[in-house]
Amino acid sequence: MLTFIMRTTSIAATGKESDIPNRGRRVTASEAADRAPPRVSTVGGMSSIPDAQPARPWRPEDGPRPEVWTWPATDRPALRVMSAGEWRHAPVRARQNWPDGTVRYQVEVDLLGDARVRTLTYQWPQPGLRVARRSGSDPTRGVDETRQGKMPRRGPASG
Repeated sequence: MLTFIMRTTSIAATGKESDIPNRGRRVTASEAADRAPPRVSTVGGMSSIPDAQPARPWRPEDGPRPEVWTWPATDRPALRVMSAGEWRHAPVRARQNWPDGTVRYQVEVDLLGDARVRTLTYQWPQPGLRVARRSGSDPTRGVDETRQGKMPRRGPASG
């Protein structure tokens, strides 16, 4: 008999992610299947949800630059992006609040499942985007190197 250890979460009416008390309990394969997120309905093998459409970048003729927010590299939120009929996990690099009131998210996403990750920007909301993970950290508008992760330190030069 197959068993899995599941970490289950729920999003309450407040929209915040919270842990369900039975976290880490062993469950059978059939219980795991019952708890899995619902599959997207498909027609002929393709999803009925349209692929997310990338947004164009800001241009000077758009007016003032958008306000850009970032999270620590170790605690970034993530979106699910519908691409080629599949949901793809996409960590968020930045949120852009445009002067016209629109919100855009810059994400890293593997659009075809072939391990080629691209950085794209998507306007929020749209049918092909979902929240995958919320950050536990507050975003910032400034550049804070402590929030970006550290570069590896080089050892002494050998010669």
